[in-house]
Amino acid sequence: MIQLEGTITALSPLHLGSGRSKGTFIPTLPYIPGRTLRGMAGYYLFKNDRELFNDIGIDEENDISKMGIIFKNSYPVNNDKRSVFSPSSVEWCKKCGNLLKKGETECDAIVDGMPCLNEGKKFSGLMDFDSHVNKKLSTISGHFISIETKCPITRNGHTSMPENSALSPYHVESIGSGAKFRFRLLVKDEFADRIKEAFDRAGIFYGIGGFRSRGYGNVKFEFKESHDVEALIEKRAGVLSGAGSKLLVANSDMVIREGDYSIVGFDEHFLEYAQSTLESLGKNGIIKYSEPVEAKVSEGTARGWSLKQKNSLSEIIRCIGAGSCVRISGDGEAMAVLETFGIGEMINCGYGDVYFTGDAV
Repeated sequence: MIQLEGTITALSPLHLGSGRSKGTFIPTLPYIPGRTLRGMAGYYLFKNDRELFNDIGIDEENDISKMGIIFKNSYPVNNDKRSVFSPSSVEWCKKCGNLLKKGETECDAIVDGMPCLNEGKKFSGLMDFDSHVNKKLSTISGHFISIETKCPITRNGHTSMPENSALSPYHVESIGSGAKFRFRLLVKDEFADRIKEAFDRAGIFYGIGGFRSRGYGNVKFEFKESHDVEALIEKRAGVLSGAGSKLLVANSDMVIREGDYSIVGFDEHFLEYAQSTLESLGKNGIIKYSEPVEAKVSEGTARGWSLKQKNSLSEIIRCIGAGSCVRISGDGEAMAVLETFGIGEMINCGYGDVYFTGDAV
């Protein structure tokens, strides 16, 4: 497989639904979910290139070995730098943003020739990945957000009904045009050129998100980089193979289940899913929890999006939230593979994305 990377630019406002309205207010997500891109590509291919739709396995929902394309969430980008969710276990200085070492209650950084001495605070949003390298928090500035009030349309025209009526005006939150997001796709080599062409057309003529009939959702895809996945794994494995444990951070919501029961936490089922990913890809590495087990878990909500059920929402699932983290030790190649492909269910539509950071955190 190869990894395609690039930038998505909003040509019109974007409404990326969270699936949960608040009264008449319909909020947007601040990023583009992988499931949204999968829905766009799947619908376009089904209508315009049924052969590629069938060959690439875009509707495969369980067996990773049959997936010819894997979508990842696309996060806001600053200066073309990678953005990730901050680990929920670490604290950053309230004043200078310096990373506090484990057990510290005051910042020991020197600011203007004096010790900072401010207390730390956890951060739960997106940050520049270099925050880990520089030991200093660099947040990702959000895009311009607007709220537009709309009235339902009936056969008699626009309506303005009483409060609590099903036809009351509603308020749509959206991301402004011009917003940029960094995207990453994993694609089988033989399909890459046709997928690029499909994305170029689908972004303009089909779009993403909600309210597309109202002028929302047009985007432009710019493919900038293409890398062999095996070469990326080998390079990253060299970085992760150093001594000591690593902090695994969920960079998107993660679905781990025992039967029909969704597990919000790190236990033996998480390790089983990780091992399943490795085995499906023919990898022999192993990861395990560092002792004693150190984990911080938040709860998220995953939305199953089924192409087999007429491109519709199939289920809403309690899950491990983005930013949740646990200390891991193990094989560098195994970590690199999991960082590339993900862990858990629905990794082909943006869930289960992870990254590893070093011993200092």
